[in-house]
Amino acid sequence: MTTLGLLSALATRGIDVLADLRAALPEKSTGHRELAASIGFDPFRLKRLLRCAERLFGTVEKDVDVESRDKAVAIARELKLSLDTVMQIDKRSGQLNNVEIREYYRLDFTRAAAAYDFEGLDTYMRTKVKELNRTDEPPQHLRAHVSRNPDIRGMKHLQVTGPANMIDDLVAPLTVRAAEIAKGHEDYTRDRCVGQALAERLAHGSEGPLDDVDKLRYQPALIVTAQDIVEYSPRFAATSNGSVLTPGQFVEALLAETGWVLVYDEHNTPTDLLPMHNPRLATEEQRIAMILDNPICAWPGCPRPAHAGQAHHLVARKNGGATTMENMVMTCKEHNAANDDDRQGLNGHLERDDGSGAVYRHPPSPHAPPEFNLAFPTALAGRAYSGYRQCE
Repeated sequence: MTTLGLLSALATRGIDVLADLRAALPEKSTGHRELAASIGFDPFRLKRLLRCAERLFGTVEKDVDVESRDKAVAIARELKLSLDTVMQIDKRSGQLNNVEIREYYRLDFTRAAAAYDFEGLDTYMRTKVKELNRTDEPPQHLRAHVSRNPDIRGMKHLQVTGPANMIDDLVAPLTVRAAEIAKGHEDYTRDRCVGQALAERLAHGSEGPLDDVDKLRYQPALIVTAQDIVEYSPRFAATSNGSVLTPGQFVEALLAETGWVLVYDEHNTPTDLLPMHNPRLATEEQRIAMILDNPICAWPGCPRPAHAGQAHHLVARKNGGATTMENMVMTCKEHNAANDDDRQGLNGHLERDDGSGAVYRHPPSPHAPPEFNLAFPTALAGRAYSGYRQCE
């Protein structure tokens, strides 16, 4: 038999090839590498083949439609489907969001292979998967994969997968920042600008400096139409003290930095009056001031830099704490979460000393002395210098 004849014969035995590979696999964690070496295969490609073989011939979970799977295997063998065709059917059926129907559509796709060539079958499968996934939501969570070892160029890879809306929410602020970076670096590619924006984002932590897109999530937006103003008067709007405002002044008054939100219940009765001020997140200016005030995490013994940390409220927001310099200090993410905001936990909590203004940890025991972070960087802090000058 010629080489071409051998290839033709092999091309019609996709199912048998997968079954034989699975049967030949040594029972050890590195077995696929040994098998790949013995037949001259790429270990990574062989691993993909073995995963497909396991789904077709291995033990399954109770929710898997075994009957449909076994029928698909029998039909694929009867139709003499190629290895590539069997692998593509496995790939497309595995992309269905609803796990319970994957084996049913593996059977459907295998039957359809009798009427299509490879490209036509893949077009049919892609169309069907997209149609089905419109009604079956993908898992509502993000997954991130980081390569363990650098590639041949010394590069590592970060891949994030998730629902389109979640990825869009992540990318939106990066896109805004990437556009700013591109203006100052015309030689940068778009991917490089987005990468730098991501690096900045991660370096600043979850409560780092916010860009314009993020700010929209925390600031109120008021929609004012011409009709809103005209309904008061053709040219003027009245204030609560009886004075009149031009349309421009009226809008400026609506967009003042502070104001009030009146909440009505289902009976159209006012229930709550809430002030529109005192934002939840520290401003960029406040963060800079707190970093200069103390360059490391305020928790005793923690050396983490303040610029990579979070703005911690000494009196928690849920307990009425204000977003002011007096009530905030920079901590690392771990100790921000560990702090006992309700003063009832086992970790203790941070407080500010009334005399010196320094922040200390109040241990959970009422009899234990306060604990300060006395690491060397605190000696270089703005508060330390201010105290030194006052003692001169």
